[in-house]
Amino acid sequence: MKISREELAKMIDSTNVKATATKSEIEKLCKEAIQHGFRCAVVNPFYVKLAATLSKGSDVKVCSTVGFPFGVSLPEIKALEAVKAVEDGAEELDMVINLAALK
Repeated sequence: MKISREELAKMIDSTNVKATATKSEIEKLCKEAIQHGFRCAVVNPFYVKLAATLSKGSDVKVCSTVGFPFGVSLPEIKALEAVKAVEDGAEELDMVINLAALK
């Protein structure tokens, strides 16, 4: 089965969740995601509003991390973080599971 470049691009999540990510790096991430037709741009909660503004009017969704990077936040904190991310424009959430709790 062959897929087109456009179909492949819609399967890609472009990501920058570095703790040291700068505004200009997030701007570049969103610009490239739009340019290449990626499915979404994944950012830390701090940059959700910016990414949502930059991606507005495109097919690129904004995804926010929750409990990143270790997943050890209390469930209530993760819930608040998720609600705030959605309020800020996130359409998807990537939550990090608490591995200690899972064990």
